[in-house]
Amino acid sequence: MSNISHLPSNILLTIDIGNTNMVFGFWNGDKLTSTHRLETRHNRSSDEYFVFISPFLNN
Repeated sequence: MSNISHLPSNILLTIDIGNTNMVFGFWNGDKLTSTHRLETRHNRSSDEYFVFISPFLNN
């Protein structure tokens, strides 16, 4: 995963939730600054997904 701590606080987080993967994209204006991929698992709890996502939301 790439470090996004250098990004401004007005970035847009987009999430594509698919049957196989969840892909997270961070946009600064019209520029895609980073992407991250997580395997989708039907038995994974919302807390487990939060553990993955929260470091990106807490600069």
